[in-house]
Amino acid sequence: MRTEILAIGTEILLGQIVDTNSVHIAQELSDNGIYLYGTSTVGDNLNRIVESMRYSLSKCDALIVTGGLGPTQDDITRQAASIVMGVELEQDPQLVNIIEGFFKARNRQMPANNLLQALVPKGASYIEQRQGTAPGLICGIGNKVMYCLPGVPHEMKEMLSRAVIPDLLLRDGEKWAVKYSNIMTWGMSESAIAAKLSEEFDRLERMQLENELNTPSIAFLANLTTGVKVRISVSGQNTPELDIALNNEVSKISEILGDCVFSTTGESIEDVVKNTFISRNLTLSVVESLTGGLIGSRLVGVPGTSFYFKGSLVAYQSEIKHSVLKIKSESVVSALAVNEMAKAGLSLFDSDVCLAISGVAGPDSQEGKEPGTVYIGLYCHGDKLSTVNVEPVELKLFGTRDSIRQIAATSALDLLRKRVGLI
Repeated sequence: MRTEILAIGTEILLGQIVDTNSVHIAQELSDNGIYLYGTSTVGDNLNRIVESMRYSLSKCDALIVTGGLGPTQDDITRQAASIVMGVELEQDPQLVNIIEGFFKARNRQMPANNLLQALVPKGASYIEQRQGTAPGLICGIGNKVMYCLPGVPHEMKEMLSRAVIPDLLLRDGEKWAVKYSNIMTWGMSESAIAAKLSEEFDRLERMQLENELNTPSIAFLANLTTGVKVRISVSGQNTPELDIALNNEVSKISEILGDCVFSTTGESIEDVVKNTFISRNLTLSVVESLTGGLIGSRLVGVPGTSFYFKGSLVAYQSEIKHSVLKIKSESVVSALAVNEMAKAGLSLFDSDVCLAISGVAGPDSQEGKEPGTVYIGLYCHGDKLSTVNVEPVELKLFGTRDSIRQIAATSALDLLRKRVGLI
C-alpha cells in the first residue's frame, strides 16, 4: 500500500516553523512496514489543498494529512476533504457533545466557532480527540483512504498511533520494508564518486523503470570531516530477497570505489582504526603538531579505545619538537620531520605503531610552505610488523584554518587504517 504525507500550513510552506509532524509520521510508517511514497507541503489555500489532495491520491493508496482542523478561518482541511470526496459537510451530534463537554469540564465558555470542528464530510468517520478539541477524520474515497489529523504535534501523534497506523495495517495486505546501508568513504570528492558510479546509476535507473520494488537506489551525503557517505537503500516486501538485493548492491559499489571505502556498515573511521588495531593485537600512539590534539580526541571518543591507544603528545612549537622529541631536521614541516617525530613517539610510548603529523594550518606561511601543506608519517615496531618506516605522505589542502586541521586529522586516520591493514 503506497502512502503519502501532506502537511498543511502557510507557516510550514514559508519555513517559519519546522515540519516535525511529517518526520514523525514517516518514521512511524517505516517502523511499521508501511510504504511511504512521498511527502509534500501546501499553504492555507482551499483550491491548492484540494489540488494537492487529489494529486497525492492519484499516486498512492492512502494519504495522511496534518493541519487545518482547528476552529479558525484558515482551518479549511474539512472543507477540502469534503470537496475531494464530492459530499457535503454535516454536523455530527456526538462531536458537538464531546466538544461542549471539553469546555464544561474545564469551566470555560466555548466559543461558537469551535462547533466548526464538529463538521464531518458525509460518509466519513471521525477519530475521537483525546488531547484537545479537533477530531481527526477517516475519509474513504473509492478504494483509497485519506486520514486528516490535527497539526498540534502531541494530538497528531496520539491519533496516529491509536487509530491511523492500526487502520493502515488492516488495509495493507503486504508487510513493507525499507532497508539501507551506508558506505563510508574518504579521499574522493562527491563529484568524482558520482562519475565513477555513472554506469551503475544508469543500470539501476533502467531496473527501476521495469520494477521499482527491490531495486536499489543511491544517494550521497558529503561531510568535510567524515567524507562522502554513499547511502544504498532498497524497498519492497520484507523478504530475504530484499536483503540479498541490498547486500549485492553494497558489494558492487564497494568494488567500484575501491580503497576509498573504509566501511560498508556506517562505521566511523575511528571505529575502523580501533577494530583494525584490536584485531591485530597492536598498540598505537600519536604525535601531533598542526592538529593540536584533534586526532587523539577523535580516537578516544570511541568506546574501547583504551584497549589499543596508549596516548598522544602535542608538540606544537618547533623547539618542543627539537627538545622533547629530539628531531634533528631543521625544517619541522617536512617528510623527514614527521618521520623522526613518529620514530620518537614509538620509543616514548613503547607502542607498536606511532602516527605523526605536522604542517601549516595558516593563515600565514611557515618555512616557506603555504597554508594547507601537511605531512603525515608512520613508524612501526619491527618485532611485530614487517615494515618499520612507512613512506611519509605529503598533502596539499585548501580551505580555512579549521577545515585544514579537520581534513588533515581524517586524512591521517585514513592513512593509518590503510597502511596498518596491509603491513
